[in-house]
Amino acid sequence: MIFFATQLGNNGGGADFQARVIAALEDYVDDEKPTEAPAAPAPITEDMSDDDAIKGDPDAPVTIVEFSDYQCPFCSKFFRETLPKIQSAYIDTGKVNLVYRDFPLSFHPGAFPMANLAECVRDQGNDDDYFAMHDEIFGTIDAGYNLEALIDFAVSELGSDEDQLRECQTSDKFKAEIAKDQADGQRAGISGTPGFVIGGQRISGAQPFPVFEAAIEAALAQ
Repeated sequence: MIFFATQLGNNGGGADFQARVIAALEDYVDDEKPTEAPAAPAPITEDMSDDDAIKGDPDAPVTIVEFSDYQCPFCSKFFRETLPKIQSAYIDTGKVNLVYRDFPLSFHPGAFPMANLAECVRDQGNDDDYFAMHDEIFGTIDAGYNLEALIDFAVSELGSDEDQLRECQTSDKFKAEIAKDQADGQRAGISGTPGFVIGGQRISGAQPFPVFEAAIEAALAQ
């Protein structure tokens, strides 16, 4: 458009006309610019930890709330690559704890059954048993979803009662609990997995360790 106006000015409108056209175009561009920068997401002030399983010291000054799906490849990536670094630097040192909340996506058929199974294991045992089941699920999921193998692990390695476990699984005992996790996550602005809340700040996706480190250090400094 500026080229056309320049040619028109050279061929018939004169320099004054050319200047007026360019000025008008500049005014138009200025008018189209946003008047304000997009507002930053509001910090989350609500405690999102609920009564879910906790890894680490319950009294740690900072809590990471993870909303996750056991069949999500990006959640598995976080488990393999980033969580061990967070564990070593912050959870094992008592600075941070991790609360795992379920956010099974509808297109992952194994996500809800595995979430329910982990809750059933915790129901018979404790948070350590829950995270042992959590680690087994994520540690084997790349080979495929195998609920029977996970039940065998819970019975043989964690001492879960098989009959109680199967009844808990068949009845979808923790369906309401899992649905509440999802609803709380959506209210916090979580739309995909994995999603995290750290010190009121959201983190989306399997971000590298430095992203979590920055958020954790900011929360520790508050």
